[in-house]
Amino acid sequence: MVVLIAGLHLFLDLHVSIETGAFPAGVPVDLLILPIGYAALRYALAGAAVTTAWAILLWLPDLLLPRDLGHVGGDLVNLALVAMVGIVFGRRIDAERFAHVRVERAMAKSLDIEARYHRLFETNHAPILVVDQRGVISDANTKP
Repeated sequence: MVVLIAGLHLFLDLHVSIETGAFPAGVPVDLLILPIGYAALRYALAGAAVTTAWAILLWLPDLLLPRDLGHVGGDLVNLALVAMVGIVFGRRIDAERFAHVRVERAMAKSLDIEARYHRLFETNHAPILVVDQRGVISDANTKP
């Protein structure tokens, strides 16, 4: 997708005059947010960073065009903005994934502790009663 967008932009710069305004100058650059955003969703920060680097590398021929064919200043600004959005988005996805992993680990640990408690509760030879604050028995083991 990055290759397609970069190629489209280079083609438009070479074949469509800037003065005609037939195609908005920054639109192809801004379209890069789609593959960079997808890479961030799929591969988090690493995907966003690699796709951003790939996009900038593929944009180099366009940046080297003479001023009458291209719009280097606008492209540089747009590339910088797209790169910043991609990196921020990738970092956020990384943080969310890390938090999700922490929650899953904590849940697994909680379930393991609960299972051990139940085994201990059920295999204990002494009778055990669990009483709430009102004095109501909420649980009792069956004496083995």
